[in-house]
Amino acid sequence: YPKHAPARLGIGLSLSLAGHHSAAVDHIRGAIKLNPGYTNAYLALAATLLPLNQPDEAEQLVRDVLEKEPGNTEAIALATTIEQHRGDIDSASDRLKPLLDSGQADHNALLAWAAICISRDEPERAIPPLEASLREDVLTATAVRNTHFNLGKLYDKCRSYPKAFEHYSKGNSLKNADRRAHV
Repeated sequence: YPKHAPARLGIGLSLSLAGHHSAAVDHIRGAIKLNPGYTNAYLALAATLLPLNQPDEAEQLVRDVLEKEPGNTEAIALATTIEQHRGDIDSASDRLKPLLDSGQADHNALLAWAAICISRDEPERAIPPLEASLREDVLTATAVRNTHFNLGKLYDKCRSYPKAFEHYSKGNSLKNADRRAHV
């Protein structure tokens, strides 16, 4: 695997999901070294740098991707996450609005939108698109689980506790299923 960029990225993503961000960074940088044009690796590195409190480098990586690929929805969603991390909710919202209005928002953009709506105390605005995303068969198990947890937060904010509990329960059942699958 040391000379296979997708394998290095996969290991890095797995380490990041497990909370081992520093080790993940090493593997993702290795993937970039092997394939300097690997857009997904740059975005994964940016996302992994945020929990390590390195938003400046993360922002530069995303900016570089958007310079080459201005319509990259994953990069746009990550840019909004960085703006939220910095507390600039208005910029994050302005960046996402064209994607949402055009119907081109991917799952990451919808999760970023949910976080914006929670920050603005407007959780009801994010519920319909996230609920709709669950009806599509294109999400990974991790994405479905994250969507349920985010919907739980949104419904909690709306004080719709039975719906919140339903989504938290579904998310937890997927989390437990993942654990059993890895044992």
